[in-house]
Amino acid sequence: MQLRQKDLSVVRTRLQQQQQNKCPLCNRTLVKPCVDHAHIGEPHEHRVRGALCSQCNTTCGSLWKVLVRSGTVNKLGIQGAVSFLNNVASYYSKDYTDRDYHPNRLKDEAKAFQRLSKSEQLNKLLHLEILTLDQMKNMTKEQLLIVYKEYLAR
Repeated sequence: MQLRQKDLSVVRTRLQQQQQNKCPLCNRTLVKPCVDHAHIGEPHEHRVRGALCSQCNTTCGSLWKVLVRSGTVNKLGIQGAVSFLNNVASYYSKDYTDRDYHPNRLKDEAKAFQRLSKSEQLNKLLHLEILTLDQMKNMTKEQLLIVYKEYLAR
């Protein structure tokens, strides 16, 4: 059935109820739900798929656009691109804890640590059991950063 724009609110409400008000991708409660649909060139062109939270809807739309613009969809075909996404999920889900750290780790972790408030930095260092609170209480954020970088470099 061809929906009209005015039908979307009824469809959205029905989908929310069917999905127990959960986004099927992130499993969070649907806030500002979007009626997700396939676009041109996708399997089931323009068919309603479900209700997604706005963040997942935006992310999925952006991801599909990247696959189209990069030529992946043209090169692999629609089903090949979907298979590619499944492979990405599997690849990202593997356990890589036995692998070495990339050189960018030190710079990236230090930047993230610098953006923390001093109390957040203290909590992080306490959690890592690097120093005690007494040892850190008079240290500046710059000194805490040095301690953190030394910890990362081990």
